[in-house]
Amino acid sequence: MSFFKSKSSTITDGIITTISSSTQIKGNIKLDCNIYIDGKIEGDVESSTLITIGEQGKVIGNIKAKRVIISGYLEGSAEAEEMEFINKGKIRGKIISEKLSIEEGVIFEGSSLMKKEQKKIAK
Repeated sequence: MSFFKSKSSTITDGIITTISSSTQIKGNIKLDCNIYIDGKIEGDVESSTLITIGEQGKVIGNIKAKRVIISGYLEGSAEAEEMEFINKGKIRGKIISEKLSIEEGVIFEGSSLMKKEQKKIAK
């Protein structure tokens, strides 16, 4: 299943929690499934898999997931193994990631820290 045209912007199989454009949440969210945000969240969002902030989505807070895709607005920090800023996304804050992709047209104001991939040591 894909929400975007980019081949690399696919969502893993499984349950997807959707926050629609007419929804506003104040508080933190922690879940073990994918989340697609097209509404507004004021608080932290943590997922063990994927966080997608859609074009109409707005998050004011920190996000943390295995993978993050942003085409909406984020004000806060983001931490993920893989991160994609696409379409007309706007990000203000600090990002920490092993892999980062920023498309043309994205606005990123802040700082980034590239984590090194942790390599398993064979015994």
